[in-house]
Amino acid sequence: ATARRFLRRRGIADADARIRVGRKLKLEGLGPLFSGMYGVVEARHRFDLAQGLWTEFVVERAWIGNP
Repeated sequence: ATARRFLRRRGIADADARIRVGRKLKLEGLGPLFSGMYGVVEARHRFDLAQGLWTEFVVERAWIGNP
């Protein structure tokens, strides 16, 4: 489990119920070392009157670059 946390990222996305723990997300636009597939380890679907509905998430993977 420790190796899986080698690379950990937090993010915010438009509301999407498909983002949940155990799923995979493809993050793009982060450069060649950090773009690619990550496993979701935390997900929160949030709502407030100012910003509406959105999803916060945390992803992890055990490598940089292409696996």
